[in-house]
Amino acid sequence: RRDRGAIVQPYPLFVDPLVADLSGASVTWLDSPPPVSEIEGPVSALVFFDCLSPTTGSFVTDVFKRYGNALSYAGAGAGNARLENLPCIFAHGHIFPNAAVMGLLRSDSSVAVRHGWIRSKGPFLATGCIGNTVVELDWQPAVDVYRSALPPKLARLPRERLLTDVAPRYPLAIYSEGQEDVVRDPIGVTEDGALVFVSQVPENAQIYLLTGDPHSMMRAVRQSLERLRLPPDVTPQVCLTIECFTRTLSLGEHFSSELGVIAERLAKVAPGLGVEGILALGEIAGDGERALEIRNKTVVVDLIHG
Repeated sequence: RRDRGAIVQPYPLFVDPLVADLSGASVTWLDSPPPVSEIEGPVSALVFFDCLSPTTGSFVTDVFKRYGNALSYAGAGAGNARLENLPCIFAHGHIFPNAAVMGLLRSDSSVAVRHGWIRSKGPFLATGCIGNTVVELDWQPAVDVYRSALPPKLARLPRERLLTDVAPRYPLAIYSEGQEDVVRDPIGVTEDGALVFVSQVPENAQIYLLTGDPHSMMRAVRQSLERLRLPPDVTPQVCLTIECFTRTLSLGEHFSSELGVIAERLAKVAPGLGVEGILALGEIAGDGERALEIRNKTVVVDLIHG
């Protein structure tokens, strides 16, 4: 494990990196992505986006509308631990604010994604949403409903401690049929009691309070890797692990153990291949079998075939 530095990996691309402007009300591509009909041979997508941009959800929807389940996807939200809105997307020799970059790799990949958090309370209905802000749950101020679902001792904590002491252990999640719920990380509380999240929450979504422990979280990661099936005669050339920054806060001293779970499984499918990765502020994963989503508190393992 290293706390500083950079990962530099050369990838052959189908086209030059594609940059999208996410600063406006809609997504604007600086260069149009090629239509899916023009993509030949094995291709997968690697995506990085500014986690604080206002249209990250629209960006992911735009990408999925273009390519659907024709590709596998992995990606990460970029930013800083202080959640300051600073330029953080690098491409074409520049650094872009409020942007995203997508590389279409000339390679297939196999993607595993799990979080291991467990429903504790709910469902609650998101009755008032504006982008990444949930104003109301069940027609009441969102923070009041959140408090009422917590254990009594935690519910009495002052508002500022909800984010530092409670949210890392009790995130919320959007119901997702047939798979794990999609976790949403609270990062702010407004004066009128709305909850602010890293990623967007759709109106009328069913919301659950989650809880978990390091053992359930690591067990889920192990299960996702055990179920991952590589095509015959394929040996991965790169293992890119994308782990949520706030998940590491929840894991604490067990973070290294979770990386060990990934390394143990990798040693069985690709002996000698090391685990490389990043801590992210939002994770993207699509394995060709489900819609593309921005996730939080989740682990994505992208095995790039080469």
